[in-house]
This record gives sequence, structure tokens and C-alpha cells, in this order.
Amino acid sequence: MHSTASPAWTRQTSARSPCEVALLGRQGLRINDSDTRDTLRSLPGEFNALNLLWLMHTGVRSFDPSADTGTDLDKEYDVAKAMRGKKS
Repeated sequence: MHSTASPAWTRQTSARSPCEVALLGRQGLRINDSDTRDTLRSLPGEFNALNLLWLMHTGVRSFDPSADTGTDLDKEYDVAKAMRGKKS
């Protein structure tokens, strides 16, 4: 999965990707099935449902840090942000 540090990640991508994931997730994301892969128009590669959920969460939170994405990934997101801030 691409992170915000990836060359493929842009402000435009961070806006499109969560929307694409939301559209894919209308039928539900099978986050316990790591073999099923989906693609996005906004990013190259294939992603499992847990990658997509994380991508949606981080994309939404990058625009609104107080947003409730309903993913229950807030603790993990805060830890990842803290780790990123410690890098030089």
C-alpha cells in the first residue's frame, strides 16, 4: 500500500482515493480476506480490503483530523502519525 510519503501520493490522490474506497465499500469490504484484491483508478497496484480501509481512514483524517470514519483505526492512525513525526 502507498503511504503519504510515496511519490504516487499527491493531494489530489488523497482526495480521490477515499472516495473510490467508499464506493467500493458500498457492498462491504471483506477485511478478513487478504487474498481478494481490488484496484483503484487513483493509485497503481492492487489492494486487499484492509489496505483499502486504512487508505480511506488516512485520506479522510488528512482532510479533517477530527472526522469519525467509523473504522475504529484511530489509535493506529495516531501511533503512525507519531512515528512519522519522529523520523528525521
